[in-house]
Amino acid sequence: MREGPRPAAALPTRLLEEAATLSRRFGSDPEFSRGGGGNVSVKTDGVIYIKPSGVALGSLSDRDLMPLDMQPLARLLEEGSDDAGVPGSEAVMSVAMAARLRPSGEQRPSVEVLFHVLIPRQFVLHTHPTIVNAVCCASDGATIAEALFGDAVLWVPYVDPGLPLARAILLARRGFEATTGKPAPDVLLLQSHGLIAAADEPSAISAASWRVVEAIRARLADVDPGSSGQVGVPDLVTHEPGGLAEALESALRTSLSRGSRPKVVTFDGSSDAVRAATSEVGRRLVLGGPITPDQIVYAGSWPLWLDLPATADARQHAERVDAELVRHVEAHGGLPSIVVVAGLGLFAAGDSPQEADIARDVYLDAIRIGFNASLLGGLRVLEPGERRFIEEWEAEAYRRGVAAAAGG
Repeated sequence: MREGPRPAAALPTRLLEEAATLSRRFGSDPEFSRGGGGNVSVKTDGVIYIKPSGVALGSLSDRDLMPLDMQPLARLLEEGSDDAGVPGSEAVMSVAMAARLRPSGEQRPSVEVLFHVLIPRQFVLHTHPTIVNAVCCASDGATIAEALFGDAVLWVPYVDPGLPLARAILLARRGFEATTGKPAPDVLLLQSHGLIAAADEPSAISAASWRVVEAIRARLADVDPGSSGQVGVPDLVTHEPGGLAEALESALRTSLSRGSRPKVVTFDGSSDAVRAATSEVGRRLVLGGPITPDQIVYAGSWPLWLDLPATADARQHAERVDAELVRHVEAHGGLPSIVVVAGLGLFAAGDSPQEADIARDVYLDAIRIGFNASLLGGLRVLEPGERRFIEEWEAEAYRRGVAAAAGG
């Protein structure tokens, strides 16, 4: 008779190393993961080893993986409450922290640990691929996914992270099995969120992840940009960057730093940034609302779209920046991390160069997702309730993770 979960120290080193190697392989590829997004796990003998919250997939080591007793987590999934009095994320963290098998201070396991527990494969990898999210964030994503993958991939409609998402995956798996009489697929597409691939060997996860990416890439290659109103030339007035970018960078740094620690502000004039700033489709994407949870966490829900007069001096630019930031705060309750200047490009702001860079990179990913989803028939932005959940929960966790990383 088994006497509870196997002690963490008894786990074969090979499994931990394989999980960490898989994590770094996909986490170091910006097409699959940015910042602390995504998670990975490996299970054996009643214990699940999972990436800690806020630790980047690309830097994960075998020593970082946190061991948890699976039994209380499985019970929570089947029995726990996610009503208004017990938010799903709080319930998960309470049980998960108590289930840890190795002292870790206040370090927390990924809040998505429950779906890792319920998927019956040894390795589980969850990523946020930009190409895949073109389908996940498309307004008709479920239909597109079915046409591309049939029943080889399981589509899961959007729900809040944590316990609600785990329950949705559990119900989707059971529904598939009841309907088809076959085991549920090991590959899942999460609406407006990302990709899950599971297997008993890391090589199978890698192969499945790339199959999904390549199938969607081929589908996008077949789309005529003109069919969705996207054209290859700018359709808004453009500005020459040069001195204008420098003047705006200075004005934004001054305005965003008032009343707080000095902000780092950087300009991006890459092709994706210019495409967003110089096309009507880009303008709609910027103003339309957040596209993914990652965008909210790392770049904020609402970038500022800044129109500039055709001719103005440095003082007038500074006055315009101040006025538009005041309007933005009145409309959205906070300062933006991203400012898209019509006809020019975008600026990213943060408390450190690293924070500004990740805000820029994640936002440009969101823009690419938005353009590609538009090619596939339309974009689904996060609904107000979905957006508020992430703003009030995951952003705080992210900021704690950033502070911890900067302090280390």
